[in-house]
Amino acid sequence: MQDKKIKVLYIAGFERSGSTLVNRVLGQLDGFVAWGELRDIWEHGFAENRACTCGASFYDCIAWQQVFQYWADSERAMTMVRLKERARAATLLEPLGQPGERLLRAVSKPYLAELEQFYQALKATTHSRVIVDSTKASWYGYVLSLLPSIDLYTVHIVRDPRGVCYSLQKRKTQGEPECQWYNPVHAALSWNLKNLAVEKFLKSPSKKYLRVRYEDFIDSPETAIKSLTSLLQEPVSELPLVGPAAVKMTVDHIITGSPSSRSNTGAVKLRRDETWKQ
Repeated sequence: MQDKKIKVLYIAGFERSGSTLVNRVLGQLDGFVAWGELRDIWEHGFAENRACTCGASFYDCIAWQQVFQYWADSERAMTMVRLKERARAATLLEPLGQPGERLLRAVSKPYLAELEQFYQALKATTHSRVIVDSTKASWYGYVLSLLPSIDLYTVHIVRDPRGVCYSLQKRKTQGEPECQWYNPVHAALSWNLKNLAVEKFLKSPSKKYLRVRYEDFIDSPETAIKSLTSLLQEPVSELPLVGPAAVKMTVDHIITGSPSSRSNTGAVKLRRDETWKQ
C-alpha cells in the first residue's frame, strides 16, 4: 500500500531562505520533479497566467497543460482559492498551533479531495517517484499530511535570519507590493514564529522530518542531498553536481518562487549570498 502512495518532499521554512534553489537542485535528481510553491498555483497560474520558467505562460506551458487537462478545467480550479483560505483558517484556529483535525476535515472536505486529485495528476503526468513542493507554509504541509494518498516528508530549511531580513528589505527597492515588505523587527519576529510553527505542525515522532541549514546545503550540497535521499529511502545513482560547488540545472516548470533562482540553467554555481554582511 505504501508503494502506491505519492511521495512528496515538502520544503518548509521562512521566506527568502533559499527554498526555490533547494527545490530546483532536488528536482534535478532522477525520479524527482520540482514544481515550485504548489499552494499558490490557483492564483498565480489559473488566475494570473504568470510566466512559467520554461518561457511560456502558464496556460501555454505544455507540462502544465498536461496536468490540468488530466485533472481539472480552469473554473473548477479557481474554486480552490476560496477553499484554500477556509482550510488555512481551520488549521490555524487553535491558538497554540495544535490544529483541530476533525474540524479541518469537516470544513475542508472539498479542498482535501481536490488536492488529492491534483497531486495524483502531478505524479501521473511526470511518472516521478518524488514530487518536491517548496510552498514553505507549515499549515499547508500539515494539510498535505492528512491526505491518505500522500506519503509526506519534510525538509525544514533554516537560513541565517540576518540574511533573510536583508533580502526581505530589498523587496521595497525592487518595487514589490507593499504587503510583502518587512522591517527588521517584523522580519525577526516572523522568522522565529514561522520556524517554530514548522516544528509544531510537521515535526513529531510519527512524521518524517529533517532540518537543514541553508548555509550547509550551499557549502556541501552532496552531503545535504544524500541526507535527504536517505530520509526518503530513495536510491540515487548519480548526483547532478558539476564539481563540488555547482549543479547542472535543466529547464523546470515553476510558476512561483524567488525570481533570482527560478530560471538559470546549465552549470549553476552554489554560493552564499552574504551581501548583508557589508
